[in-house]
Amino acid sequence: MFGRKSREEERRRREERENRLRRARLLSGRYQIVFTDPVRAEVENGSDLRKCGGCAEDYARKLKADVAITGEIQKVSNLILNINVYVKNLKADTPEQAYSVDIRGNNDTSFDRGVKYLVKNNMPPRD
Repeated sequence: MFGRKSREEERRRREERENRLRRARLLSGRYQIVFTDPVRAEVENGSDLRKCGGCAEDYARKLKADVAITGEIQKVSNLILNINVYVKNLKADTPEQAYSVDIRGNNDTSFDRGVKYLVKNNMPPRD
């Protein structure tokens, strides 16, 4: 029971973190979020977006997006985590760019600070 609760809590927090990152990108004025409902079933039934050989770009193109953004959180320990975001400009067909920030503390406050820093200081400006 404890394991299930922990997994459910991690899933909930992951979803909240994804939403925070989306909102931060939107509020930065550099991105417009595209609704992913048309490809949701494909994504849920497919491979991990970071390990699928470009499927994230294919999904983004289906959605007529100019940019494909994926990310991951690497949990080194409960104290050390890395937020990694990958941006692929589909219009310019330039190589994917990686942006990363290390955070200390596996909690919402640390994550919020990391996301704000990442979007403000690391992610590319609007074209």
